[in-house]
Amino acid sequence: MEPTPLPIVDAALSYRAASLSVIATLATKAPFFPWKDFASAIATEEQLAGMFMDTERAHCLGIVCGAVSGHLECIDFDAGGEVW
Repeated sequence: MEPTPLPIVDAALSYRAASLSVIATLATKAPFFPWKDFASAIATEEQLAGMFMDTERAHCLGIVCGAVSGHLECIDFDAGGEVW
């Protein structure tokens, strides 16, 4: 029996509990609201619940890298990594 996936808001709250700045995004990975505030402060549980209540737009989640998330860095490999 396969495990049931977490609802996206539960996943966002888990990342928040790990001290990561989480935002809701469109299916295209673009945020649908001004997100710059979350580059310097982690969203509250209430803010996250509000972001993910907009089920018309909140399809994915993003983690804001940098100092706010403990200096988290992301390396993005496009083209299947063939350039690397």
